[in-house]
Amino acid sequence: MPRQERKRGEVPWRTMVCSAGAALLLQLLWQPLWALLIYREAVGPGWTPVLTAAGAGISVLAAVLALGRRQRSGRLLLGCGAGGFFLAAVLLLSLGYHRAGGLPLLLPGIAAAALGGGTLAALLGGGGKQTARPVRRRR
Repeated sequence: MPRQERKRGEVPWRTMVCSAGAALLLQLLWQPLWALLIYREAVGPGWTPVLTAAGAGISVLAAVLALGRRQRSGRLLLGCGAGGFFLAAVLLLSLGYHRAGGLPLLLPGIAAAALGGGTLAALLGGGGKQTARPVRRRR
């Protein structure tokens, strides 16, 4: 299947939403690992906010790198948009959760990690097309 060239300024909505969904699934997969680490006392219970924020950042980073690999332009928009959609989904899911009392304390860390992961993915993913440099003759 040939790559589709995007017009300049076109917003990759579909890739943003897919990346946010994949990041949310990855975040849900991290939770049992963090619970096991705390249960085995490998880390203290005070590390829960750090592990939750780190999981959010890693999830968005991995999802944007995996699903946005064909994106040639607008990678920063893709990363920040996927992080924002991920954050909105976490907020909506937590509103239905009966113990959302601790969420206001976790939300700034999750937001910073998600947007940081998306920005890092945009930087690691590279930019647009590479063009050949003109050959200069030596004198």
